Amino acid sequence: MAALARHAHPAPGEAEIIARAWDSTAAVQAESPATVWNPRGYANNAAAHLHITCHP
Repeated sequence: MAALARHAHPAPGEAEIIARAWDSTAAVQAESPATVWNPRGYANNAAAHLHITCHP
């Protein structure tokens, strides 16, 4: 399943976009890599975070 949020005219300033998936049983990706941390970094499927700056 996928959801898409759209803003016709984003406000100027800092923003964060988060891509997080879920399945038909409502199981969701972890929000932070810290919750799925392991010594070698395997199986890190945390949600992707993107920090952006919007200019007028």
